[in-house]
Amino acid sequence: MIFLYGAAGNDSAADLLAGGTLGFLLALAAYGLLVRGARWFSWRLFFRLTEVMLLLLSGALLVDGTDKLIGLEALPTLADPLWDASGLIYDGGRAGGLLAAFTGWRNMPTGMSYLALAAWWTLALVWVLRARPAGGKG
Repeated sequence: MIFLYGAAGNDSAADLLAGGTLGFLLALAAYGLLVRGARWFSWRLFFRLTEVMLLLLSGALLVDGTDKLIGLEALPTLADPLWDASGLIYDGGRAGGLLAAFTGWRNMPTGMSYLALAAWWTLALVWVLRARPAGGKG
């Protein structure tokens, strides 16, 4: 739903419907493959991977929101830019854009954005590690 909401402002209703239908069909196919492959693929591993992906995505959304608040001058930049890694991976390109969407990568980030991201990962790791069983399994 988050991706459909984000796409709604950029695409026509037909494109949105086609993308939503394709996404739903791909989700059904993925579920079918997971159910059929349960003997070879661990559900525990599947949910661990999705947990990591959701944590990465939420960090990326936090960076995006922080950048928007900085643009509205509701937050200070602290350092602008914190570094320049545009020669490494450009966040406006295909690969860099995908990396930015899923991890919050910026080739020229502000200090406030990455301070927020560091605080998020600290909180997330503490929360995840506290939820793990004490016996070492999990």
